[in-house]
Amino acid sequence: NIFDFDAISTYATHPNKPGSYDDLVNHALSWWESAKTMCKNKTVVPIVMTGWDPRPRAETPAPWQKEEYIKKASEIYFETPKPEEIADAVGRAVVWAKQNKSPLIIIYAWNEFDEGGWIMPTLMKGDARLKAIGELIKRLCNEKNSNNSHRSP
Repeated sequence: NIFDFDAISTYATHPNKPGSYDDLVNHALSWWESAKTMCKNKTVVPIVMTGWDPRPRAETPAPWQKEEYIKKASEIYFETPKPEEIADAVGRAVVWAKQNKSPLIIIYAWNEFDEGGWIMPTLMKGDARLKAIGELIKRLCNEKNSNNSHRSP
């Protein structure tokens, strides 16, 4: 084995055809399962996609952008998710991570505005995505604390 690693993840993943946000989430979930099967005895850190729509990058490409990427970017994109859909995807990843003994998850991405994935506040959308994720985390923490309080010392 030329690679000696403790865990595996990915920066981003998407199917090679446009679709709904659910399609994107289900593809990521499929990636988690494939990685788990492929890398037995290794930790899989699930990726949560916050979107994928690189059409802005295709419209005004950076000088280093290859022609092939620009063509694909204008063809492969997904519907923009609602904040609560992103929070739901984060929740699914947290549950999966717990079940599969992963200590963390990865959220794509903080600021990939020109590729359609972000959680950073924007002028148009405000901080709705962060608030939805924050509410989910509060709920998960409250559930954990409530479950722990029912255990005997």
